[in-house]
Amino acid sequence: DRYPLLEGKIWVTHLATEFNPCLEDSDDPIPSRPFFLYVGARWTYKNFNNLLIALAKIVSKMPEVLLCVVGSPFNSTEKEQISELNLDNHIENFSYASDAHLAKLYRNCVAFVYPSLYEGFGIPLLEAMICQAPIIASNTSSFPEVVGDAGLLFDPTSVADLADRLLFLLDNPAERDILITKGLERVKHFSWDKTVDQTVEAYRSVLA
Repeated sequence: DRYPLLEGKIWVTHLATEFNPCLEDSDDPIPSRPFFLYVGARWTYKNFNNLLIALAKIVSKMPEVLLCVVGSPFNSTEKEQISELNLDNHIENFSYASDAHLAKLYRNCVAFVYPSLYEGFGIPLLEAMICQAPIIASNTSSFPEVVGDAGLLFDPTSVADLADRLLFLLDNPAERDILITKGLERVKHFSWDKTVDQTVEAYRSVLA
């Protein structure tokens, strides 16, 4: 709709994931408290800053909640923000997690949170779905197309919107179960075989 002159000249090729949700359960620890999960880098466009602010908003209502971060150790700016928001006791950083440990974190989190302002695709969304983690993701770029109805979407520029989604899943475990079921169905739409077929079809169309 946005680029009518390009109709028939653009092909969408979805990606997939090889992440194995059936790994043996890891001995690595996970929190005993309810926790949200963030995975990956924390560049500015990843919007991690707003996730921290949203977490600070809900801690007053849910003081037991945690955010688990799988990624590099926090830098000095992040440490300062965490302290200023009084989140030192509400964040755990796993600077490295094996696939088995990551699968365990996905399976046990309240939700996987993906607050990026934009992404090319978002493979962690597929990892979350295949590991039975509910999703809370931005309503921008490719995310609505990948997530479908298998997650809660929010405006990534609105801290209040994100905080509302976090609280909603904490307060509604039945809705969490529904999203898990939908995610397991949704992730079936993505496979490397389909990626190959879509790519080959695009080349055939160009060469026809």
